[in-house]
Amino acid sequence: MKKVIVTGATGFIGEALCEELIKRNYEVIAIVRNMSKVSEVWKNRVHYVVCELENIQEIDKKIEDRDIDIFFHFGWDGLTEPKRSNIDIQLNNVKNAYQALMSAKKIGCRRFVYAGSIMEYEAIHDLASTSEMAGMGKLYAGAKMYADYVCKTKSRELQIEYITLIISNIYGPTDKSRRFINSTADKMLKNEDIKLSSCEQMYDFIYIKDAVSQMIAVAEKGKDLERYYIGNSKPRRLKEFVFAMKKVLNSSSELHFGAIERKGSDLNYEELDTNKVGRELGIQPTVDFETGIGYLKTEKLCILEKMEEFTDW
Repeated sequence: MKKVIVTGATGFIGEALCEELIKRNYEVIAIVRNMSKVSEVWKNRVHYVVCELENIQEIDKKIEDRDIDIFFHFGWDGLTEPKRSNIDIQLNNVKNAYQALMSAKKIGCRRFVYAGSIMEYEAIHDLASTSEMAGMGKLYAGAKMYADYVCKTKSRELQIEYITLIISNIYGPTDKSRRFINSTADKMLKNEDIKLSSCEQMYDFIYIKDAVSQMIAVAEKGKDLERYYIGNSKPRRLKEFVFAMKKVLNSSSELHFGAIERKGSDLNYEELDTNKVGRELGIQPTVDFETGIGYLKTEKLCILEKMEEFTDW
């Protein structure tokens, strides 16, 4: 049985990744800050190590195994504002990623998989631009990029295999964040007016089940030092996704395109090899956007019904 370590195991992506790893008969060691967010269904299925990210260098003292195959590093503080714009928090994330890599080496992990972000490429565009910068929120992207550079460089000295996941926009029923899909879907289900940017920029969304399947394939068979895009091979204009959501959700929301000014650079996706996972590893998404939004709709309507029942009671 293969063994893996996952930091950020109780987050939206980390939890789904652990679930899929368990189904595939991996022995999962989850690094968690505390047990409060641990799912009940995980009891006796996952080994837990309670450790704050800033103390990640101590996990080698808490984990006896020395034959672990893969270390997935998803732990990251400050994913949303105001922490996303906090320079101290983001620089600490860089340090934590470095310490996670060092701990992986101490434990004897064969391979380290770093969770990067598509926003790193937006940050690169912003740095090269002479126009107005995007704002402090991009400190998150800069920290992601720098952590990857530091860890990738150090991995050569440590002689540990290193792979970067470039994660696009992942959505699914278990996501509780206020990211674009969630916040827009909530407004559409309530038939509220929605202010948007022009939404002419290229975008990509991938369903959580497909995303973690790609991640596991990359972790198992990806090439050392390579970067792998987690998403669909063909992006679409954001406006197309918005119209598709409105149709699936049967919403009467008025869409006000251009009401919000968008700052910073846009990607044209030529910077990314979006079909690398499919071409090299033979893994293609199985859930199209409209179907995925249908799953999201079912979950959200169930939640709304339960809230109404509680209110009536």
